Amino acid sequence: MTVILLITLFATDPQFRSADQIREAADSGSRDIPTPSEIQTAWQNAWAPVDCIQWKVDITASEPTLAPTDVETLFNGGYFYTAKELVWDLRSGKWKTAKSYWEPTGSNDLTPSKSSISYSAFDGSVVFSRANNRMPDGSTTVTDAHVLATSTSESAAIGEGAIFHECIGSPLSGSFRTYYAEWLLQRNMDSVNETHLPFSLPKALSDREYHVAETLETVDDIRCYVLTADEQDTLWLSTEHNFAIVKRQWRYGEGGSVMFEYRNKQFQQVSEGLWLPRVAERTCMLRSGDSAEQQPHFTTTCKLTEVQINECDDEVYELTYPSGTLLVDGTRSDTLITYRVGATATATQQAIKRALEDLADRR
Repeated sequence: MTVILLITLFATDPQFRSADQIREAADSGSRDIPTPSEIQTAWQNAWAPVDCIQWKVDITASEPTLAPTDVETLFNGGYFYTAKELVWDLRSGKWKTAKSYWEPTGSNDLTPSKSSISYSAFDGSVVFSRANNRMPDGSTTVTDAHVLATSTSESAAIGEGAIFHECIGSPLSGSFRTYYAEWLLQRNMDSVNETHLPFSLPKALSDREYHVAETLETVDDIRCYVLTADEQDTLWLSTEHNFAIVKRQWRYGEGGSVMFEYRNKQFQQVSEGLWLPRVAERTCMLRSGDSAEQQPHFTTTCKLTEVQINECDDEVYELTYPSGTLLVDGTRSDTLITYRVGATATATQQAIKRALEDLADRR
């Protein structure tokens, strides 16, 4: 599923008030508050001029509070990620990720056996991947090198990117399952369908009925409007940053304990009316019958280090392979072939030719 940003502007309403007009009314002492439709329209207007965003996000996670055996299940079969970097073009769906991780020696021995950086990229039609590994003795290897033809970008990049999208409530996050969904299923949720409710703020405002509190609250020195839906989703939206999400609490069902808490900080205006946080945090909470006694499981922190609006560079999505890399290639035939990358383009083409000839002989 190639990710394309499609935003439709609402028809201009002569009664529509901008975020600045609403804030000025609040500053003058008026108890007037924005309606959900005004907030939704403001968001649509902010995102509408965006043809493409190319952003770079560094993602790290704090140490989980679960036992090692549970941690091993949570972290993708025993791979412990220490950093993730994502570059994503929302116009074309192209993306590139870099993930740093280490493997434990065994299920009960968390001593690192090796550290790796795994790279993946999608250029619109082909997915590329490779892992650079550093062994305990200091030697390096390249493994898991693949080139696969595909018409979809439904892959790990969407899962990684969904964390930042969830935090900011972007228009693209409505269709994503949460990165943490599999762990949630293991925690005996009342209804697994809860993870499919919209995190996208415009979609949430259109699909659910939100109540806007008459009293403003302050979060991290930012005055916020407070919106609540069904005692499950509570939003703190900035009065100063065009209703950007400052804080959000998502609960285990209506009136349940908190499942996720999001905190966004250090806002920057990247285009007219569009504010993105430089730091976005999502804390996953252990389930509890008493919210006051809840304990955090771990916090994922996203740091937006670079962002470009409508100036996207396609070269960033290129991924190369060093000479000698054993490459699995699914772009040359309806069957995977394997060959080693040569020191020159000519040597690589000769290796591809031999691999295709071997395939033909086997048939």
